[in-house]
Amino acid sequence: MKRVNLLTLLFAVLIALTPSQALADIGGLTKCSESPAFAKRLKASVKKLEQRASQYEVDSPPALALKQQIDLKNTQVYACGSNDMINSAKALFFKNHLKENNFFSDAFVQTN
Repeated sequence: MKRVNLLTLLFAVLIALTPSQALADIGGLTKCSESPAFAKRLKASVKKLEQRASQYEVDSPPALALKQQIDLKNTQVYACGSNDMINSAKALFFKNHLKENNFFSDAFVQTN
């Protein structure tokens, strides 16, 4: 009986001490919306897609497919990372016309 009570107490203490949320500030992470490197990669990626699209006639199937890659209205995004990273990416995608129901995410939770 003592063993069961001791295990119950230990389990309760472990649950009480489990952190409920991980903080990105601890890892020295930068939000995507504030990252010059992310902005540079995003701009380069869009520029590359626009260059590829210019090789095709305006309404040809390849041009339309490339246009869909640039146009986020019909794109689905799956993001994973800390809550701050996900919220930053979500804000950036919504700012660029991604539909809310096309954004999916899983947040990493810090455990000890």
